[in-house]
Amino acid sequence: MIDFHTHVLPGMDDGAKDKGESAALTAMLKEQGFDQIVLTPHFYPDRESMADFLERRSAAYLELDHNADVRYWRASETYLADELFSYDSLDALCVESTRVLLLELPYEKQWSRSVYDRINRLIARYGIKPVIAHAERYEAAKKHRHAALFELIDIGCLLQFNADSLIDRTARGNISKLIRDECLHIVGSDCHNHIARPPRFGQFMSVISKKPGLEYMDLLQENARNLLKI
Repeated sequence: MIDFHTHVLPGMDDGAKDKGESAALTAMLKEQGFDQIVLTPHFYPDRESMADFLERRSAAYLELDHNADVRYWRASETYLADELFSYDSLDALCVESTRVLLLELPYEKQWSRSVYDRINRLIARYGIKPVIAHAERYEAAKKHRHAALFELIDIGCLLQFNADSLIDRTARGNISKLIRDECLHIVGSDCHNHIARPPRFGQFMSVISKKPGLEYMDLLQENARNLLKI
């Protein structure tokens, strides 16, 4: 199976702090049935150049356990910022060998028109397929669910959600509504460490086995495979 959103790369961001913690996260994902891990460290183009980010990512990638019977996909969780448009290409930020970009949006009470316009510009200029990271977590999506999320879908985005959001009883009702509305397309653990923010797909599968059913996980995995073209 494929975990589409992780912070497994060591020393990159607020995720795995070192090689040992990275290995622990990989081992947990393997135990939970995952053999493909999309590596999505945070990239903030308003704080760091792409060249510096890619250099750090390459160094961190070498620290991974490449004998773990896991396929790693180099990618990023890129924050939507105007600085992105200074680059000729965003290919190196996309999931490797694809045009798929995991995109983090501003944490605002309501997204302005400029958010949608910038995403449209990214699609038109760079030919990317945006996947919106943890779409259920944004305040703008919570308060204006249909207007905000369906507009993202209408302009060509897919929406990723975190497995923990369905496990959390306080958030479960909202996530269930989004699932019924067919708003959510990709699942990820968004794991950061093996204690406070570990991958918890066992609990996730237990919840969805009751409703909407395990077939939903099959659909989410099929969507991920289609994006990775495997």
